[in-house]
Amino acid sequence: MRKPPVRALRLTLALEADTPEDLASALINLAAQVSRDEITHGCWGSPSDGAIYELLVDPDMTHDAYHAALRQYLAARKGEEGSDA
Repeated sequence: MRKPPVRALRLTLALEADTPEDLASALINLAAQVSRDEITHGCWGSPSDGAIYELLVDPDMTHDAYHAALRQYLAARKGEEGSDA
């Protein structure tokens, strides 16, 4: 079976924090770095939170290309399910 398509950006993140507020703060800081194109992969640690992360970017996967690939994937999957009957 084919793998489903993935969007242009995919973040893998293992984030730990001491409190909900620390977690929220770490996520806000990470979001700011993502929006400024400042992260790829790495780790950080502080007294209240720490993380290991990897941001994968596929510049060729546009919004339209993703949805076209998704439609193809779902159609193929539907065809596979229909052939089992």
